[in-house]
Amino acid sequence: MEDENTMVPETGTIDHTGPEWYQMEIPLDEIGRYIHTDLKTAARSVISIGYWLMYVRDRNQFQEYGYSDINEYAARQFGFSRSTTKRYIDRCIRFSKGGNSPILDDRYRDFSKAQLQEMLGLDDEQLEQVTPDMTVRQIRAMKQPKEIPYVELPGQISITDFPGIEPEAAPDVTDVPPEPERAAMQSCEISVEDLMPEVEPLPVESVATSQRENCPAHQLSAYGTPKREYPADSLIATEGCEGGHYCDSCSMECGIRQKDRWCVEAPCGNPFPCEIRDLDGIRELVGDTCEFVNHDLAYHRAGDGEPSPCCKHCKSPCEYICGRAMRALDQEPERLAAKVQQNEEICCENSSGEEPGEVATSQPEEDTELTDMGLLREMLEKEKALLDEMVKVNAVEELPPKLLRKKKILVAALAGMLYDLEMPEPEESEQPELPVMKNNDQRKAWLRDYKSWGLWYADEHIGARYYKYDFDNGARLIVEVYTQHNEFTGQDFESSYLHLVGGPEPEKHPSGAYGRWQRHETYSRYPDSETELVEFLKALQKGK
Repeated sequence: MEDENTMVPETGTIDHTGPEWYQMEIPLDEIGRYIHTDLKTAARSVISIGYWLMYVRDRNQFQEYGYSDINEYAARQFGFSRSTTKRYIDRCIRFSKGGNSPILDDRYRDFSKAQLQEMLGLDDEQLEQVTPDMTVRQIRAMKQPKEIPYVELPGQISITDFPGIEPEAAPDVTDVPPEPERAAMQSCEISVEDLMPEVEPLPVESVATSQRENCPAHQLSAYGTPKREYPADSLIATEGCEGGHYCDSCSMECGIRQKDRWCVEAPCGNPFPCEIRDLDGIRELVGDTCEFVNHDLAYHRAGDGEPSPCCKHCKSPCEYICGRAMRALDQEPERLAAKVQQNEEICCENSSGEEPGEVATSQPEEDTELTDMGLLREMLEKEKALLDEMVKVNAVEELPPKLLRKKKILVAALAGMLYDLEMPEPEESEQPELPVMKNNDQRKAWLRDYKSWGLWYADEHIGARYYKYDFDNGARLIVEVYTQHNEFTGQDFESSYLHLVGGPEPEKHPSGAYGRWQRHETYSRYPDSETELVEFLKALQKGK
């Protein structure tokens, strides 16, 4: 397999002899071809895509096509959303060699694209604990917020630190002075505002505008505002952007998102992320009929007016619906179809018997020792049971045709995969020993008796049958056989075509103009003549 350090685009326009070829000046058209090619690969290529996007962004090459920023360039050229573009760049920065290259770091070469995405939210200490055999769900569980212990700060004072006040003599806050004394105290109260000089406050809008003008476009939020910065000694640092927007309650597709939005059904004491994250997949599945894609359909909060989409409001739930929203819809009989669909996700996500929608625990998952065949058989049984339930429901109240059809296709696909696993591998018949052939007639007779070699395989789609013979010198002779019909005689007959693949270079003809037979490195649709193959057999038996 080719090493990552040599996986460079073969365009013929760049000298790839240097170790840092990706730092050279590269035209935008060529970068576009790199990205289109890398989209067809898996985990390693997402690192490369992120690097080329950063390359275009940092050099402002998107302006060559008239785009305002990297997000518009990625959206128009490759169909990326803002969040998709940011994920590609973040993965490159975190998991590439040196943090700024198109090559996946050796430490992460065994991880999948989905694992790398979840690992973005881990700190360096947690990242050292992740292994390639961990599931996405286990990695996600590592990001759960930890309890922050109370720590007494140096120099913190309490009421007992004041002179003349003993701990047992601390005043009771319930003690209220008599009415005359309280009135006198109120008459001499001085507010903080009375001690502050009159200073005209700086409008918040001007601050945000100044920051926005000095901030690159790719570092702005969905509202066009920069990241919220807190003082170094601030005890409260909620992730968000200027203008009063916070990541934990925001559902916008944001280029500077710092944390996942919290589930609207989560209790205040135990918040956890909303399960709807794959907006690209949802957009492809249902389009703008989803609240998370089309915020015009979503509920807007009364306080700040921001959209707050949730699947519990959806009239046509799709396969992305979460367990908590499913429970909210269970009260209506017509939502049974969506519940059946959700059971599929619950079975896959909660193998430990948890209730739908509950936060995953750190208990080890079951069935890790199942073989592929056993796991596939278990999946088929579950899907078959769900399909039977859907058929019963459909007989009483008709389900959406697409929903029932997708379940049938899934069951059929699982059954086919299980059948393929259960079928034993066909044993290849042992080929007969090559006989000693003393003349060309015997060699021709052996070539025509190809059926004695044993059938290699048959293509039922086109009616072709194939026979092969492997020689000791590395050559392989393949015979392709078709059955044809003679319209004049009304009888069927066989047509055979012989193809010699591999082996040594052919002997030169005495004239020196060509070889005694044709040699093909790979299978060719052009057949070899019987005369040429006789010459090959003759040279083979002479030991040449």
